[in-house]
Amino acid sequence: MKKIVILSLALILSACTTVTQIQGEQRMGNRLTVKLPSAWNKFSQPASVPYEVWTQEGIMLDQLRIWAAVKPEQALIVKQMANQQKAAKVPVFSQGLRPDQWVALLETAYASDGSVVNIDKVEPSTFAGAKAVRFEFSLTRKNDDLAFRGVGWATEQDKQFFAAVFTAPRLHFYGQLLPKVEAIIQTAQFTP
Repeated sequence: MKKIVILSLALILSACTTVTQIQGEQRMGNRLTVKLPSAWNKFSQPASVPYEVWTQEGIMLDQLRIWAAVKPEQALIVKQMANQQKAAKVPVFSQGLRPDQWVALLETAYASDGSVVNIDKVEPSTFAGAKAVRFEFSLTRKNDDLAFRGVGWATEQDKQFFAAVFTAPRLHFYGQLLPKVEAIIQTAQFTP
């Protein structure tokens, strides 16, 4: 019964969402551009959602979320309560955080729905030519206990937060799609 309710909810929500195929150069937040070597599907988001969602195989299977130019004191997610009021506790970007704190913000964002997130690896990296952190994690999705793998990159540039996080089921889609995601991340550039 629970799976029927979840599937019904997914169908209802998908009716409210616009999916657009995107390719080539994409500009996000007027500050970040990437070049897509192949087409992706972009899901429309309300203006209050501070990230874009792209997928190859479907939003329930894989997601590349990109946060571009999140301002200080801006939440990384918008969590709705049952009565449509904003929930009080969401991860909020603060200027001057350390790289481990960027990872903690994103970990909190992915665990906010009750999913279990474990950070497996954190290392220095670059993102859009800036010093950044790269992290890998495992996630067990709350609604169906599906095991996911994830990888993310995060940095602060000009007092704004930038991140890209990819998640997909561990057994097949993660390994298949990770090279495509890494190819996109390598093209990331900050724009004036």
